Amino acid sequence: MIQDRARKVVANLAQWGKLLHEAAMPVAHTTDVRAAWSSIDSNAGRRFSVHVNATVEDGASESAANESREVGTLLLALPWELLHDGVGYLFQGAKPTRVRRRLPNTRNLDVQMVSAPIRVLLVTARPEDEACGYIDHRASALPLVEAMEELGGLVRVHVLSPPTLAALSDELTRTANQPYHVIHFDGHGSLQQTDGQNETIAVLDLDQEALHVPEGASRDAHPLPRLQERPGSRRRAGPC
Repeated sequence: MIQDRARKVVANLAQWGKLLHEAAMPVAHTTDVRAAWSSIDSNAGRRFSVHVNATVEDGASESAANESREVGTLLLALPWELLHDGVGYLFQGAKPTRVRRRLPNTRNLDVQMVSAPIRVLLVTARPEDEACGYIDHRASALPLVEAMEELGGLVRVHVLSPPTLAALSDELTRTANQPYHVIHFDGHGSLQQTDGQNETIAVLDLDQEALHVPEGASRDAHPLPRLQERPGSRRRAGPC
């Protein structure tokens, strides 16, 4: 059954990519842009940027703010890497295109000088409860580790064990003077219905049980919001 489903997914990838390409860059409105894009020198990099600003106007209701954040999340989650122009995938070929997802930043952040080795913290938290079932944690962790191993001493990966909220807090405190350059969080995300749609990230508590951290959690109560405040660190979250 799983193999049949996988074959159907593979067979539909190009079609999904074409539909996404047509929706994002309809021929009637982007002919000149696409022509200019295709003429870019092969030595220059090409990027397709998805910039989402979910900020609502002053005075907007909480439900409108929640809806805006949800729509923004769905837009960022679309498989833009599948963009297909009818000839091939944009990320393949002699002039590959890199997809970049962007969120607005209104704070003044220091520019950090980075030198090797690049320090990576890998947090793989895959708890099981009624809100989220188990998904093989190796699906994301193995490709990451294998790719990093090919870089030799340029990258140093530390796997957080156990991947609990307390352990994450302790590790962030321990490395405060030499923070990680990259924090790769691979875990569960969900929408929980209360007064509105609330985004949460599922991590493990001290008893290895699922703990859902609200998207607007206080930094004093949970270490996850602190990830957004670490200068010089890039976050890569892979909630599903």
